[in-house]
Amino acid sequence: MKLDAILIDDELDALSVLDLELQRHCPQINVIDKCNSAKTGLLSIRKHNPDIIFLDINMPYINGLELIEMLPQGKHKIVFTTAFDGFAVKAIKTSAVDYLLKPIKKDELINTVERLIETKSQDRLDYQFLANQLADTKSNAINKVVLPSLDGYVFIKIDEIIVCESDESYSHIHLDNGDKIFIKKPLKFLEEILCDGPFMRIHKSYIIQLNKITRYSKVDGGFVIMENQMKINISRIKKDEFAAFIEKH
Repeated sequence: MKLDAILIDDELDALSVLDLELQRHCPQINVIDKCNSAKTGLLSIRKHNPDIIFLDINMPYINGLELIEMLPQGKHKIVFTTAFDGFAVKAIKTSAVDYLLKPIKKDELINTVERLIETKSQDRLDYQFLANQLADTKSNAINKVVLPSLDGYVFIKIDEIIVCESDESYSHIHLDNGDKIFIKKPLKFLEEILCDGPFMRIHKSYIIQLNKITRYSKVDGGFVIMENQMKINISRIKKDEFAAFIEKH
């Protein structure tokens, strides 16, 4: 079964490249229209009612998030395509939305399409959360993350996280209220969105919030005690990095 898709981007080259890559690598997708503005995209969506919308975020006059607010509730699955980098990418990663960074890589495109086929359409709340996160990039004040759990999504305040613990391709997040949340993301994903803040991966299986350390010991190779009493060893390859942090504080 093929899924109908509409591509919306104010850059004509980006539209052509995405269309070509979908034809080459994603036979499940049938591109029924390409639009170079939010206005023409909205008209096309209302006319064709596609299964998937590949949507640029940063467009003139009406951006991608504003366009979503104009759409009727429906079956649409949305993938954001964006050339954002740095902190704005972190804002997107902390949201429960599908996205592709330009220039779009073949493997990421294929994986995204496969995931779309398996999942339901997004809730409008998820896009509002992303809008708030992107607004917060102006002050570098992102303070929440949305992560996939066993039965949906969880919204977690970043400053409530004490430890993130690896469980193969999944993770457990230990919060300061004693809760432990199981999420369907590997520790590497959490490292990417947390570790330019007050977090450090001190072991292959653990990320800690540095503000939540209550004790540091150099014995037995080095370990920390966290506010929730978890004892976590510091790996040999992270010892120098952690020691440098301690010296600064």
